[in-house]
Formats: sequence, structure tokens, C-alpha cells
Amino acid sequence: MGNTIETYIDFIQYQRPGLKSGDYTLEASQTITAAGVSEKNTFPSQTLNFSIRGERFALKPSDIASVYPPANSLGEHSASFPQVVLARNTLPWERMIAEPKDEKDRTLVEDMPWMALLVFNEEELDAEGAGNEKGDVMTISDFLKLPNLKLPPKGGKPPLESDENSNDKLTVVTVKKSLLQQLLPSGEDLARWCHARESSLRINLDNPGADSLYYELWDAKGQLAHAAYAAIEKREDNTFHSRLEPGKLKAGDYNVKVWIENKPVAVNPQTVKITANDEFGQKVAIVPANRLPRPGARSIVHLVSLEERYHWDGSQYSFYFDNLKDNDRIPLVSLKSWSFNCVTETHNFDQLLVQLIDHGKKDTLNTLRLPLRPNPGNDANISAANRYLESGYVPLPHFFRRGGNSVSWYRSPMIPGHKKNPALPADLLPASSSDALLLYDEQYGMFDASYAAAWELGRLMALKNKGVSTSLYRWKRLHRNQLKLAEQQELHPHLPYHQSIGEAPALPEEVENWFSAMGLLKGLPFNYLVPDERMLPKESFRFFQLDPDWISCLIDGAFTVGRVTAADAKTDQKLHQDHVAGKQPPVVSGFLLRSYVVKGWPQLQVDGYNQLAKDEAGMDNNKLKILRMERLSPNVLLCLFKGDAMAVDIHQKPEILHLGFTPPEPHHQADRYTKALRNVNGLDQQQDSNKPGKQKPYATEIMDKSDWDPQTRIVQVSHLYKDIENKKKALNISEPLTSAQFALSMVEGVQKVRFVRTGAG
Repeated sequence: MGNTIETYIDFIQYQRPGLKSGDYTLEASQTITAAGVSEKNTFPSQTLNFSIRGERFALKPSDIASVYPPANSLGEHSASFPQVVLARNTLPWERMIAEPKDEKDRTLVEDMPWMALLVFNEEELDAEGAGNEKGDVMTISDFLKLPNLKLPPKGGKPPLESDENSNDKLTVVTVKKSLLQQLLPSGEDLARWCHARESSLRINLDNPGADSLYYELWDAKGQLAHAAYAAIEKREDNTFHSRLEPGKLKAGDYNVKVWIENKPVAVNPQTVKITANDEFGQKVAIVPANRLPRPGARSIVHLVSLEERYHWDGSQYSFYFDNLKDNDRIPLVSLKSWSFNCVTETHNFDQLLVQLIDHGKKDTLNTLRLPLRPNPGNDANISAANRYLESGYVPLPHFFRRGGNSVSWYRSPMIPGHKKNPALPADLLPASSSDALLLYDEQYGMFDASYAAAWELGRLMALKNKGVSTSLYRWKRLHRNQLKLAEQQELHPHLPYHQSIGEAPALPEEVENWFSAMGLLKGLPFNYLVPDERMLPKESFRFFQLDPDWISCLIDGAFTVGRVTAADAKTDQKLHQDHVAGKQPPVVSGFLLRSYVVKGWPQLQVDGYNQLAKDEAGMDNNKLKILRMERLSPNVLLCLFKGDAMAVDIHQKPEILHLGFTPPEPHHQADRYTKALRNVNGLDQQQDSNKPGKQKPYATEIMDKSDWDPQTRIVQVSHLYKDIENKKKALNISEPLTSAQFALSMVEGVQKVRFVRTGAG
């Protein structure tokens, strides 16, 4: 296998905090004894009272990392269990769901989460007296007065904690007892269903011969970014690995150096590429629902608090209903709520993106340009116009400085494919005005106003930014003063000069950063990037490459601040060459995505590749650095890469990994859901020894009526848990089944769609 580095996600059964939320007393005493002395000196004991407080009646927005399915999304989610991802991995275990029946059960109860995710059909919360779907906002005082709020075993009310105010607000959802009895699993099932995850870097080792290693991560500038010791662990399959926890790293390339017992160890790859998508060191908790959404309907999800609402009923820990009747409504604190819609498969994540590929197979070829004009008669003028359109040009009204008007060609900095025309002549920059950059096509009598528009836009943007323009002007003035002083000392060396010529100052960091941001199109009006909506219609994906000449004209226009005379222009040419030109990467490419996917899945991840490879390992070696990834509007995503992107992968974040089944085919029974279970290493397929080259599942689980109710779509977690536990041998699981392995067996992979540029392979 070799010593390899990979990214991975670790599934964890639970992540208990050091102490549960509550009030504590710390008592300390000290006794001193000495050899040969019979008496003991005991000092007075000291007592310290303190409290640990975790969230109870409400969660902060920062506590929620993500939800699945995304809020207000449209998709085929009927075979997936909704889930909420909590940003703090100890949150579900920070409070107690019940009072243990005895001390032997305390550890068992501490492993049970104090919250649950409930899925409602729309009509179940629209019933009279149920309140609105988002819940009712009220004070804690009003909540504690609700008649059906009772805690076991005496039916009392939950007391306020020392830091709580009775006027604090909370959200309450009320549910019929008959429905809540079906929705709420036992405490034991909650413990089987909830789990934690950690994302990190891992080094796989061959016979390390030690129990620890030392590693260093060096960035591209040769600076040490992180260094630490890490334990070497032996896995069940007798392989070894070491988990690195460098925390969150900035995007870039990191050189990895590893030593075991002071001896350097070669690892592959030696350079790890960290993109803006990677979030190593993230630790989250997952709370899934135990109900599958109903197809073709709207579902409403509530994360509810169950703190001390459970009790031992003689056989298991269950919700305390007291003597309430079936139609009585029980109040629950709602910590988070959202809704989504289950529609046809064409609205699923991958299907929406695949449709973009199909729609782009027309004459635009998924590149940023207008469709070509039909030319059945092979008209020469239409053919010439189509050549301009193929290069990304758009005909736009052009109003001249002296009052005339015409129609001129304009092309944005985002050009379709490689630029075929030569670069601008060197003597055009720095330009004295935007008119100097107007290009004229004598054959057809039309101007190309692209570079003139870029120059004028850069000038206006610089003048609008007072901080940048002032800093740039002062820097230029300092350079000119130094130049004048040098000329005077050279022409009149006999005169005494009290001021020495220092080293030329570098371009101010503020200005340099602003120019770099402009080179990545930051702050540019969108109509300069996409001048015609037909270039980027609804539900479209468009490849492009940045025109370096357009960017040069943009920056030259911004660089005109303080340029008045011809001498200033000459000085600017030298300053531009020394401090601005060549700062941008030689090739920058990217894409624009306009789709509901951008809005419906707000945490998309993107990978770009400069060429195609036969396998995923080869693709990883061809991965490009992301220079910018930003949502320009709720449904438009812009991404720029350093290099020529021949292929782009769009996928969901690893935290979107969710539990689910494979839905039945239309001609099969509607209640026959299946699942190709994953083994101990997270794989769901293995080589079929009877059919070389073919793969088969390690084990398959089929939900029958003992596992779930097809009418209510509520899953009996304990039954499903036992079914998978019976397949441990087939899944290579030797230890007792835990919630972590249960979740790994049931997890659905992240969906990914690859866009390949025409001509890339």
C-alpha cells in the first residue's frame, strides 16, 4: 500500500462532554503527614460552587452547521432520512434525557441524546390547535404554564436554571399524543441513531515499528504551518494509520515531512493540496430523523428538546405521557425547524446538474457566449457575425463622445475557450484615454469597445474608492519626487544635497490587494461580465477563460490616478511594468453556474482539473487551485481556477452524507426499500469472485414491515439495527455494533456531477 496521505471522515459513537450541564460543588481538603510524626496536620476544607450551562431552550444560528434536505429545497428525498448537523460535537449529549432508574444505568442514559428530529407531513401541523408549522414563540414563563407539560415521575414542571430569565423567548410546537407516540423512538433507539463525525488528514503506514510519529506541514512560501506528534493506531485489518489534526489550513500546497523515531519517512503524495473546500479538523454531531419523507408532498422538520421528558417504563426509556388522552396536545421546545418538498427525481441534485449538461450541448457548447445565428443560405455577413459570436462578442449600442451613436462589439473578460487573437501591442498601454483602446474593423465598419470599456471601468472604480486612489496618488508622487531628486544630483553633482535617495517604495499593500481583487473580477458590475442574459440563461453552466488583455486594460484604467501630463504617462509606464504587470496568473479559467442548485444547496463544493485522467487518483493529481468561489446572487455561482480548467466536479460537502435507502423501481412493490450496506471501511461493493471485473454488494438490507410502517413511513430503529447486526460478519465488523458503524453502514454517498469542456477528451 505504501505510506500514503488521504482525507477521511471518522464516524464516532458519541462525544460526551467532560461534564453535563448543571450545578456542581467542588470540595478540596489537604492533609500533611511526615515520616516519624504520629499527628496529621489537616487544613480546613474549601468549597466552590460552579455551574456549567449548555443550550437548553434555543440554539444559536452558529450551532447549526447544516440541514439535509436543504431548507425550501425541491428534490426526490423520499428515500433519505432528514438530518441536522450540529457545529459542536458534544451538543446532543450535554444534557440528560431521563433520570436513570439506578446508578448502573447512568452511563446508558448519558449516551442518549437529549434532542430528536421529528418529521411531519404538512397536514399534521395544520390541524386545529396545532399552531403554525414554525412553532409558536412564547416566553419561558408561558411555556411552563402549559397544562400538558409534565415531567416524570411526579408530573412537575422543569425548574429555571440560575442564568435563565422567565421572559426569555423560545419556540414551541404542539403535537397530538397519538402522533407523538408514533414519532418518538425509545431512548435506546435515539442512542443508536445519533452519532458524531470528524474530518481530518490521515497517513496510512506500512509496518511503522513505533507507536507515534512527528510531522511538519510547510506552506508554499517555505514557512512552517503546523508541527506536532501524532499517535500511530493499528486497525482491525492489521494496517496502521496516524490521524493528523492541523486544524483549519488556508488554501494552498503544503509539503509534508514525517519522522518515525527520528528517521525521515517518505510519504505519497509529499505535497498535499488544500482547497477552499477542505475543512480539516471539523467536528460535528449528527441527529437524523427516524421517518422517511412522503413522496410528492411537503415535509416540516423540527429539532425538539427531550430534556428530562423520558422515564423508565419497566422495559425501556420512553417519553412520559402521564395520563394524557390521544387527542391531547403535548408541547415541545423546538430548537430548529425547516421545510422541504419531495417531488420528482428530475429535481434532485444530480439530475438538475445533468440537465444543465444536456441543455448546454447545443451550439454554445456550455461556453459563455450567445447562440449562433441560423445561416441556411451561407450568407457571408452572417458567417462573419457568427465568428464574432463564437469568440464571445455581443453587439451593443455605442454612444460616442461627440454625440453620435452606433452599434459596436463588446466582449467581457470571460471569453469562451482559448484566446486566438494576439495580445495587445505593448505601446497601447498605458493608454491616455479609453478612445485609444477602441479597435476598428475596417471591413465591416464596426468598433470593438471591449478594452476601452475595461479601461474606463477601471478608472471609475479607482476614483470611487477614495482610500485606494489616495494611497496610489501618494505613492506615485513619492516615486516622482525621488526621480526628480536623482536627476538633479546627476545634473548638478557639485551642489550639496542633504537628502539621500532611498530605496524605491513598494506598491502599498492596500493598492496591491485591490488590484489583485480586480484581476479576479471582484467588485465589477455583473453586466460587464455577462452583457446579455441569453449568454447565461436560467438553469445553465458556462465555461470561460479570463482575457489577460482585458484585465490589463482594467488595471491600467485604475492606474491612471494622478496621470496628467505626458511625463506622468511615461513614468506610469515604468511603474506599471515594475509593480503591476505580470502579477496575475498567466492562465485563469472558471465557470458560471446559474441554477436552482446554487440556492437549494448553499454549501456546494467545486474541484477543477487541467486534464482528464483514467482514475480518481490521477484526477486528484490534476486538481487546480481555486482563486475565487463566490455567489454573485442567490442562484448564480462564480468560480475561478489558476490554470486551464478542462473538467469541473460539483458536489456536496462531506457533512451532507446522510442515511438513506435505495427506493424501489416503479414496477416493484412500493414498500420494498433496499440498501447496499457499507463494510467496516465504508465500502459498499466488492469484487465478485464468480464474475471477474464485476462488483457485488457486501450485504444488502431490505426493509420489511417489521422495520417500518409504509403508511406512516416511520422506521423502527431497533429492528433495523438488529437486522444489520446480524450481517456483521459479511461487513467485516468484529466489534459490537455501535451507532457509528450503524450510521456508516446506512450512509448515502455524496452526489457529484462532472462537467467536461468540449474538446477536453
